[in-house]
Amino acid sequence: MFCQFCGKEIAEGEACGCAKEREIMDGEAVAEKKNGGTAAFIIAAVIAFAAVIALIVLLVMSAGGGYKKPVEQFVKAVNECDGEILVEAVCTEKMLRYYDKKRDWEYDDVCDEFEDMIDDAIDDWEDYYGDDVVLSVEFGEKYELDEDEIEELEDDYKNNGYRVKIDKAYELECNLAIVGEDDEDDEDYDLIVVKVEDEGWKLYMGSLYDMI
Repeated sequence: MFCQFCGKEIAEGEACGCAKEREIMDGEAVAEKKNGGTAAFIIAAVIAFAAVIALIVLLVMSAGGGYKKPVEQFVKAVNECDGEILVEAVCTEKMLRYYDKKRDWEYDDVCDEFEDMIDDAIDDWEDYYGDDVVLSVEFGEKYELDEDEIEELEDDYKNNGYRVKIDKAYELECNLAIVGEDDEDDEDYDLIVVKVEDEGWKLYMGSLYDMI
């Protein structure tokens, strides 16, 4: 066989080694290296983007979750008859300290009190809807409260013995559905959720009493 670049006769499978062949082979090597570097850059960029997204999700979760979370916790607490879940949805650290100091309730005692509240509500609902009552919630519009409205909420907490700093608050349009063995119904509520400084979102105690 003959070299396609210089015409020199060479054995089958061998390289000629002429200047033109070396030039072509060097160019292919450079192109391969460049393509490999581009692929590595793309992979690194994708990994970095995924890490940023994961960090954002982590920050949201560490801040107490979204504003819907305490309402969803309320529904879960009722469906599982779990006072501790309801405490996490409603109580701030200062509220828990107040219960401990003024009422001599430790954390477990507070959970028991909230569970009794759930039991009483379920008993009432079962009179109307039958056994095995299940709650669900659908969210509508939300409205952000202004500074004066937030101050009123803080004053209400204060009047009940808790000093709470609220960073943000929403009024949520919610539809609460109740389904039992015998009947079902739904009702619209305007629920307030508050973002407590350093603690995240909580269901305003007044909204809890509206529902149960």
